[in-house]
Amino acid sequence: TELAKYSPGLTDIFINRIFEEYQTFDGEMDYKTFLDFVLAMENKKTPQALAYYWKVLDVYGKGAIDTFVINMFFRSVIKELEGRKKFGFKVDDLKDEIWDMAKPTHPFALTLEDIIRCGRGDIIVSIMTDAKACYDYDKRESGELDDDFEEVPEPPTSTSAQLIITFN
Repeated sequence: TELAKYSPGLTDIFINRIFEEYQTFDGEMDYKTFLDFVLAMENKKTPQALAYYWKVLDVYGKGAIDTFVINMFFRSVIKELEGRKKFGFKVDDLKDEIWDMAKPTHPFALTLEDIIRCGRGDIIVSIMTDAKACYDYDKRESGELDDDFEEVPEPPTSTSAQLIITFN
């Protein structure tokens, strides 16, 4: 979708969940819905933005997400990373990072209140929904940030050969 072009690391599951949870018209966002998305993306530290993300992350609408839901989002992040030749990420390691940051009140579930209270909710929602953010977070101490994390071109859909000419 065009929404994926907003940030090159956004995962398919995150984008699909946005379209499941927020108002669309024939599968298209209106201006207000897009503006809400942009405001949430640009202001992740605010409780309002975290609530926007929470609606997407709380797949079952229970008010808490468990390790199954976290695994579901991280599998999508890892798939996106591996598609960009970034290997070595493990769901359990990423899950442990979230638990260490959020220090949830319940040992097996994370709530919106947990991610707001911990002060690192912006990082939590970013690494669960955006492969580039996850990669950058993982490499923050080594300084191996990837400034060239561009969109991966999709393979051609037809079996015929294609000629691509570029002009410099």
